Amino acid sequence: MVGPRITFHLAGSRIAFGAIDLVLAALVLIGVLHERLKPNANPIWIVPAGIGLVTLCYAINLMSERLRGRIARSGPPALPTVVTLPVAYGPSVAEARSEVVSARGGVAGMGIDLAIGLVAVAVFLLVDGGGRGLADLAAVAAIAVGGSAGIRFLAAPSLNGGRVIRWMLEFTFDDDESAIRVLRMTGYGVAFTLFTAGVLLLASEGEGGFWGIGLATAGLDIGVLATVATRQTFWLQTAGERRLGDLLEAPHAMVSASSSLDEMISVLSVDGPSAVAVVRDPAGNPAGIMQFRQMRAGVGRGGIGLTIGDVMIPIDRLPLLSCDTSLLDAAQHLLATGAPAIRYENHRGRMVVATARDIGLPK
Repeated sequence: MVGPRITFHLAGSRIAFGAIDLVLAALVLIGVLHERLKPNANPIWIVPAGIGLVTLCYAINLMSERLRGRIARSGPPALPTVVTLPVAYGPSVAEARSEVVSARGGVAGMGIDLAIGLVAVAVFLLVDGGGRGLADLAAVAAIAVGGSAGIRFLAAPSLNGGRVIRWMLEFTFDDDESAIRVLRMTGYGVAFTLFTAGVLLLASEGEGGFWGIGLATAGLDIGVLATVATRQTFWLQTAGERRLGDLLEAPHAMVSASSSLDEMISVLSVDGPSAVAVVRDPAGNPAGIMQFRQMRAGVGRGGIGLTIGDVMIPIDRLPLLSCDTSLLDAAQHLLATGAPAIRYENHRGRMVVATARDIGLPK
C-alpha cells in the first residue's frame, strides 16, 4: 500500500494544476453566465453563482471518482482525488500493476459518468430556453457537469477511457509497457485535438468563446497529466519489488570536506541550485552531503575561513537503510523523515548516498 507521504508527493503537480484550473473554471463559468443571462444581471450576483457552479461540478466529480473506486474494488488509491478540469486521476498500485484491474475501474467509471451525463443532458433539455435566471443557471451547470463527465471517457492515461484502452492495447501488443506508451501518445493526440478545438472556439462570439477557454485548458491538462500518469504508473509497477542494492550508484558531484565554500559554488554553477554534492573525507569516504541550503547558511555566517566540512550535513544524520529495502519503502522513509537523502551499504560494502531523484520517485 502506498502511504500518505507518497500520496501527497505524487499529487504535488496535480494539486498545482488543480489550483490553476479552479480559477480558470470559475472565470469561464462567470463569463458564460454574464453572456447568457439577459438582461445582464448584477455582477455581485453572477460571481458567487459562478463559484457555486464550480463547487457543484467538482463535488460531483469527487463523488464519481470515489464511487468508481468502490465499485471497481481496485484498492486504496495511490493518488488522492484532485481538482483538475478533466478530473484526471493517477493509478492505484493495483491498477498500475494490472491492466485488468485498471480496465475494471475504467468500465465502472464510464458507467457512472454515463449516468451523470444522461442526467445532465436531461436537465439541460428541460431548462434550456426557459428565459429565467435559475433556468439559465441550471443549464450552465448541466453543460459543465456533463462536459466534465464526457472528458473522462477519452482515451488518455488516468482517464476512464484510457484505462479501458490500455487493456485493449495490451492484447494487441502482448506487452503492458508498450500499451502504456502507445496510450500516452494517444493522450497527446486527444490533448492536441481538444486544445485546437478550444482555440477555434475562442474566435466565436458569445458564450462559445468562454467554453473554448475551458476546452483548451482541458487539452493542456490531459497533455501534461498523460506524461505524469505514465511516469507514475511505470514507477509504481516496480517500486515494490526493486531493491536499493539493485540500483546503480548515481553520479553525484564530489567535494572535499577541507575545501573552501568556493568549491561548492563551482558545483552549483554547473549542476544548478538543486545539486546534491557528496562530501569526501581525506580517506575518500563519504562524510556528508552539501546543498545550496548549507551553502547559503555558510555565506550568511560570513563564509570567510569556513570549509565545506563546517556547514555540510554529516553522513550520520542521513537515514540508514538496508540494501534490501524496496524503492517504495525507501521513498516513504525519505519523505516521512524529510531528509534530503538516505544512505545504505551496497553489496560491495560501500556506503552509498541516494536522493529522491536517484530512486526514481516521480512527482
